[in-house]
Amino acid sequence: MKQQADIEAIVAECVTYWISTGVPRKATKDMQVELTAHLHDAAAESKTPNAVVGPDVRTFAESWASAYRDPRTVSQSTTTQRAAKLPWWVAVGAITLVTAGALAIERKQDMDDIGIQIAFWAITAVALAIGEIFTAGFFLISFAVGAGVAAALAASGVNEPIQILVFLVVSVIGLVWTRQYALQTRPPLIPVGADRYIGDEGVVERAISRHSAGRVRVGSEDWRAVTDSDETFEVGAAVTVVAIRGTSLVVEGR
Repeated sequence: MKQQADIEAIVAECVTYWISTGVPRKATKDMQVELTAHLHDAAAESKTPNAVVGPDVRTFAESWASAYRDPRTVSQSTTTQRAAKLPWWVAVGAITLVTAGALAIERKQDMDDIGIQIAFWAITAVALAIGEIFTAGFFLISFAVGAGVAAALAASGVNEPIQILVFLVVSVIGLVWTRQYALQTRPPLIPVGADRYIGDEGVVERAISRHSAGRVRVGSEDWRAVTDSDETFEVGAAVTVVAIRGTSLVVEGR
């Protein structure tokens, strides 16, 4: 009973730390489930929870959550995902609204009134640019640039149909480019829990063979380990983590 209480206390402290330091709730939930299973697995092999996490639970929790400490990474990921997932009808709607506004001005104003045309495109460009600042989705900026180019054409005396055409072409080209850029620069998924150990090296603490699981220490953490190799890894041997299987690390020789 005491060991179960210790496990629950350690998991609760880790969860509290992860939430308080900004780890996404889904990642926190995944790590909570994994850590609980990991500690129960260790307990079944007569390992105490403190032997697994070490003397400082907060340091242990930070080692799992350190990938989420940089807010710029989260921001970049969110931004690129927004840009990549924008539906096509949003682009069509934005183009339709701006084009309708331009045509409405054409019906109500003399086409020689260059000031009205410049004002319309300039206000549209500024409004879209402000919208981009607040949404940060690499979307409205394309239309803001298109409106800016149209304003420059209006100031040069180019007639309104050409202004609208250029606005559409520049906006669509910009939209396609920014979506491709967002997809190409999307950061890789951040590993959660034990997944972050893939590729790391560890030291065997209890012999591991194809037919017998053992234990390995990676950094400051002790994990159950298995291998698909025909080789037997004795205590003190150096191994490399190649995969995760349940709550066990899959290791191979260096």
